[in-house]
Amino acid sequence: MILIDSTDPVGPAEGLFRREFLADCRSALGEDGILCLQCESPWIKSLQPVISQVHADLKALFPIVAAYTAAIQTYQAGLWMFQLASNKYEPLAADADMQISSRNLNCSYYNAGLHHAAFMLPSFVKELL
Repeated sequence: MILIDSTDPVGPAEGLFRREFLADCRSALGEDGILCLQCESPWIKSLQPVISQVHADLKALFPIVAAYTAAIQTYQAGLWMFQLASNKYEPLAADADMQISSRNLNCSYYNAGLHHAAFMLPSFVKELL
């Protein structure tokens, strides 16, 4: 698994949002690997092209790509996006609830319902992707 929680796509971090870097990540993953990256806020107009391009690049590199959101009140726009890419794992697979429940996670925030809800995107985000 590769988790990327980078800074904004400007300056030195700009390359972390480019297809070449995402392709390097894909090469580093095994066939059952998962790439997950923060992808800025869809509310910030100047970052919308970055979100769209990252999504397109991931779709060209991986058979499974899913965007999801979370409310992050400490960030300037509140709604933050993430993207998951995999060769094998579908985050909304039919057995996702069972897989989450079987782990007996003791989380104060995360649960199976929230997992599904995170992948339900607002219309303007769907259009952006």
